[in-house]
Amino acid sequence: MTRHAELKPVAKTVNNLPFIESTVNGLFLRLKVITRAPKNKIEGVIGDALKVKIASPPVDGEANKELITFLSGVLNVKKSLLTIDSGEKSRIKRVRVDGITRLTLEEALTKNISMRIIPFVAAVFFALAMTGTVLAQTKSEYTPKSAIPSKDLIADGEYEMTQGESAQVGVLRAERNAKKSLIDKAIAHIKGAPKVSGLKLDDEEMRAAISSIIDVSVVDKKTIKKKDTASIRVKLKARITAEKLVKIIERARDKSFVKRFRLVSDAYGAAESGIAVVKEAFKTASTPNEKSVVAGKIKSNERQFQAAVFFEDGFRRDLAKDPGRAIEAYTKAIEFNSEFAYAYNNRGLALSEKGRFEDALKDFSKAIALKGDFAFAYNNRGLAYADTAQYALAIEDYNKAITLHPKDADTFNNRGIVWLNKNEYGKALVDFDKAVELNPEGALVYINRGNAHKGLLKYDKAIADFNKAVELRPDVPAAYINRGVARAYKKDFDAALKDFDKAIELDKNNADAYNNRANAYRHKELYDKAIADYTKALSLNPKLSYAYYGRANIYKQKGEVEKAIEDFTKHISLTPDNADAYGSRAFLYYKKGLVDKAVEDFKKACAMGDKYSCKSLKKLGKK
Repeated sequence: MTRHAELKPVAKTVNNLPFIESTVNGLFLRLKVITRAPKNKIEGVIGDALKVKIASPPVDGEANKELITFLSGVLNVKKSLLTIDSGEKSRIKRVRVDGITRLTLEEALTKNISMRIIPFVAAVFFALAMTGTVLAQTKSEYTPKSAIPSKDLIADGEYEMTQGESAQVGVLRAERNAKKSLIDKAIAHIKGAPKVSGLKLDDEEMRAAISSIIDVSVVDKKTIKKKDTASIRVKLKARITAEKLVKIIERARDKSFVKRFRLVSDAYGAAESGIAVVKEAFKTASTPNEKSVVAGKIKSNERQFQAAVFFEDGFRRDLAKDPGRAIEAYTKAIEFNSEFAYAYNNRGLALSEKGRFEDALKDFSKAIALKGDFAFAYNNRGLAYADTAQYALAIEDYNKAITLHPKDADTFNNRGIVWLNKNEYGKALVDFDKAVELNPEGALVYINRGNAHKGLLKYDKAIADFNKAVELRPDVPAAYINRGVARAYKKDFDAALKDFDKAIELDKNNADAYNNRANAYRHKELYDKAIADYTKALSLNPKLSYAYYGRANIYKQKGEVEKAIEDFTKHISLTPDNADAYGSRAFLYYKKGLVDKAVEDFKKACAMGDKYSCKSLKKLGKK
């Protein structure tokens, strides 16, 4: 996500059983059936289908008959309540399931494969934009903060102006040269300090990190006039502290950040090499017309350099998580250089941060029009398409970015997230595997791959990936939340609680952490603690639907009818396809003597396949 590849946390809710389809006409299972298997067995999830192995051959409908018999036993329903809706002669089948609610269906299926579905919600995916806010993909234990003493650094910079150049831009060029010298001194100071071990960073990585973190101040500035030129000299000062050192090292080890910073370096480099060429041309210009042409090129180059200055300012605003001011800076850069593809790209990312996706898409498209081989812009436009659920267009852009830059781990990660959103977990794993291969230190990619494993109900593999993420980035709450969810699905609630506790310790305003800890408390029947956590989660995020649902069920169990009805109502407004919520609210309405409201809810639940609501309607003499 700072415009070559910044880490952008995107919270998503995963449907852990994508093969179940809830409709007003009932429940349906999407199955991929493998016949002639050694025994009948539920194998797992493939794409959005449940993979089922059946022993019978696909001859004269025998496999279909055995499938229905097998499912009848798994779901504990009569065979007459199971119907093959489509795919009788295909491996891909759609089976209608009557007389059972979705929750009961989920529990029956997961129990058969030694799992139990609980309403844990915590798939946090991390998309990587090419330019933006940074979460360094690196370990936190580098060197003690006392290893490098604080130090004030001072450096001089000089720029020799030629005729036709403006003093204002000359000062900016001199400051740029002074900052280069200052950064070289900072690198030497860090590398030469005692007690520093394990720093395997090259100068480019260090230069990028230092440039983006240190704040410089002008100590002295003077202009020495000559016959036809002037020399501008600037003295800058900066202080390297232990705290800044840790940030510098983290950022330098973040390969995504270093790639992003190259855009800044390239922007300056183009302007600096350009002015050198123009100056040489000025020396040989002899006629008024030639001098006029060169003077025009000098002005054009000065605008290019000023654009680079505003571009760097926008980049630093991005890093400071100030997209509003970043947009202002990038807009100024574009005013000075209307063909500045990098500025359009970065402004697009800042606009995305503000939720202005339509404007962002225009900027990314403009960047691509100006620079057709701009892989970063394709990646970032893909992010904007993904953020607006235009997944086909997102995949198309990610494919193009990968063609242009086949060794970019971030784009493989981002395409994998789209597959996750489409519940195509197998395809997601392929992309995440590639991302890990290209960047094995990318902690957040392990979180994403863990969620793909979790989507396939492969919880041990998911936990292994979350463990790796915690090892690499022990400061990221999402690693603990996701590992806690995976452990909860394995019914290891004590271990899950420890993970949720750690996530809350790291981020006391993380609604997902409180919600999932509440679920774990609920499963351990620690209801007061669960209610407290659900309430906290909802204070942080009032749209956490299943927090209302979890708290409502506890209130129902405790006999607090009004509170339960209120929470079920809020849950239904956010999640209108939960038959159990309608059935539970109907029961509470009936208990209060509100028969008409109860009947209305029973009817809705019955239409969704809740057999208990259907029976209740019959008892009430309603159809």
